[in-house]
Amino acid sequence: MAQFTLNFAHHAGEIQLEKTAFSLSPEIEYITVRGKTPGAYRGAGCFQWTPAVKAMCVLFIQALARSFDDAYIPEPTLFGGRGSLAASIDYAIDKGPLWLCDMFGLDMSGRTNLRSLILRTNSGNKRPGPVCLSLNESILSPENITVVVNAMPIHRKILLQAIIDILTNESLEFIGPPPLESGDSSISLTKQITEAKKRLLTNLSLGFIEPPPLESGESSISLTEQPTEDKAKKSLMSAISAMNPDPAPVLIKTTTLEMV
Repeated sequence: MAQFTLNFAHHAGEIQLEKTAFSLSPEIEYITVRGKTPGAYRGAGCFQWTPAVKAMCVLFIQALARSFDDAYIPEPTLFGGRGSLAASIDYAIDKGPLWLCDMFGLDMSGRTNLRSLILRTNSGNKRPGPVCLSLNESILSPENITVVVNAMPIHRKILLQAIIDILTNESLEFIGPPPLESGDSSISLTKQITEAKKRLLTNLSLGFIEPPPLESGESSISLTEQPTEDKAKKSLMSAISAMNPDPAPVLIKTTTLEMV
């Protein structure tokens, strides 16, 4: 069974992929690092932080997050029309850029192994409707996907979802407007983004605090030992205040989607 590890760096409200490790068997492992060259990682491949790489991250993290649900979800893991994250990774699979070959290796026909890891519907937008992508769990089980942020393995769904929210928010994808207030007929894009950023920062301040390990003889951890939203917000604001030399608020940047 295949194994895939994604290592991220999280700083100032942004999260970006730094390193990956993929293997179809214990004998061969493909390592890639972010950059134009492997640099200090001799023998590794490399990638840059493009929409296609971001889409690949969202797809695998979403598949892992869904594995925490008891009920089976038949819907695609990632979908979207032209210019979406789904379309971006779909295009990359067909084009087969070097970073994709470095990251997942090649099959016997010389095509990237990612082609067999992802199930696709309406590839290339050949007909009206979205491009739909799902993980091929017969080759890569979600349980064999590992997500690491700042050297810390992530094992909680709330954290995985926060990472997905950040990655999709950067490209203005999958963000629905907050509920309309009384008397409102519409909400500006600026307000949507502001509300999304608040939700993301709250999720991260809560989520990146892992619960302490159980001591011998303990069967559970009391609720008072868990971080509350109010405490997490205060902790987050203190951290931001400590960075006072830069008065700019910690925001999630928005970027314009480009193809591979």
